[in-house]
Order: sequence, then C-alpha cells, then structure tokens
Amino acid sequence: MQQNVLIVEGEDNVALALSMVLREWGYGVQRVGQAEQARDVGHHDIVMIDSTLPDGSGFQLCQDLSQAEGQRPPIILMINNHSPLEHRKALAQGATTVLSKPFDSLMLRQALDTVSRRAELA
Repeated sequence: MQQNVLIVEGEDNVALALSMVLREWGYGVQRVGQAEQARDVGHHDIVMIDSTLPDGSGFQLCQDLSQAEGQRPPIILMINNHSPLEHRKALAQGATTVLSKPFDSLMLRQALDTVSRRAELA
C-alpha cells in the first residue's frame, strides 16, 4: 500500500527535489509551502516539515500537528543546523525524527524507515 507524504517546505526547489525522490521510491506526495496550508489539508501517512516556513515556525506546526485530535501522523522535522539543542527542541515539539539540512538520499531513506517502523508499532 502506497504511503502518502505531506511536504511542508517554503523553498520550491527543495520541495520539488524531495517530491521527485519520494515519487521515485513509490510514495504519494503533496506539497504545501506554508504552515497554514498544512493545517488545512487532510490526513497523510507521514509529514515532513521544514523548521523555517514563510508564515511561521515549523517547530510550532510540528507541535500543533502532534497534539491534534484524531490520527497523528509521524513527523520528520527538517532543521537548518546540526545543533544538538535544535535536535532536542524538535523532538520535544513532537517530531518523530529529525533531519539536519543538507541531507542526502541515504539519510532521507533512514528517516522514512524510522517513522514507518514507529507507525507500525503504534
């Protein structure tokens, strides 16, 4: 069964590259560029959020989605630095796992595998 991924990324080139890779790997993909748009879309199996969005904080969106009523999808929060403090903050805000930018396809695959395994156990 195909898993659907919501990409919340304000930079079109990054969102497009992620979309292409995920589609090649067999995922369904929907892209939005702002936090408010992400709040308005339906359920997805996995949500990928950039920590810096044009209309607000990806950290706050992560927290909002992780605390929402009903189904809570696993969240991959993409942060812009490798700071252990930022990593801990992302997990505290409800991220299932964290990717530090820039990342390669191997790190992306590992993050997707991590959230898929955790979703199966839930």
